[in-house]
Amino acid sequence: MQNQSTLGRYEYKYSISPDLMAAVRMLIRPYCRMDRSGSTDKDGFYVVRSLYFDDDRYSLYRDTEDQVPVRIKLRARAYGDSDSDTVKLEIKKRTDDLIVKSSLSVPQENWMEGLSPVRNGNQPRVGPAHRTDNAFVARTRLLGARPKMLVRYERQAFQSTIDDYVRITFDQNILHQPMSVCDLAGKSSQWAPTGDRESTGTGDFPVILEFKFIDRAPQWLVDVARKCGLFRGGFSKYAAAVRKSAIESSAYWSLAPICAFNQPGRESRWVH
Repeated sequence: MQNQSTLGRYEYKYSISPDLMAAVRMLIRPYCRMDRSGSTDKDGFYVVRSLYFDDDRYSLYRDTEDQVPVRIKLRARAYGDSDSDTVKLEIKKRTDDLIVKSSLSVPQENWMEGLSPVRNGNQPRVGPAHRTDNAFVARTRLLGARPKMLVRYERQAFQSTIDDYVRITFDQNILHQPMSVCDLAGKSSQWAPTGDRESTGTGDFPVILEFKFIDRAPQWLVDVARKCGLFRGGFSKYAAAVRKSAIESSAYWSLAPICAFNQPGRESRWVH
């Protein structure tokens, strides 16, 4: 069964040290409850696995590095450290600060149908869950996008109990491995850490904190950011993984690292 959804929201990201997590959690406790949907460990963390698609010129990666005002990401996402029942095919479009995410949930057993690259002029097989009117499949074909990078991390999520929609997430232990096929598992021996100083402007293995809300942040969330001395920055797990992978493989792409955190004009702001 397919489940199509579209969500528009703002996502403010902060790179913090692991030591700051407890302080943030304490401040949000009066307003939030932990989201334990799916399989979580005793601390409420669950695994997220995202397979990112791009063309052979890495155009979507370069749009992120160049901070193009309107840009997209294409990814297949599963939750949990083992095979999920469903996989989400997502188009994440950013227009300035607004994020619109279109997501289609499809059965895990045939999620990759229609996404294999064209070989010898033959069109890939398209299953019933991946008809040509599927926006994700249509976009990957239009761009000639193929699997490029698999990213894995652990997430702890909270949601507001007093607002219509406010969500707070902590992402830690971010790992990656290059990928050329539709595979959400990866090889256990190939994972490499994604965080670095050039990506985050902080320690080697930071935690990525995100505040997600619709229209305008509530005052209590603004107060949390101020009390913790948070400064907003842009961190793309996909872009950081491509950059780190290129550096580790002698950088044959000539990709120039860009530190998105602590840049002039990237300070926290809350008025749209």
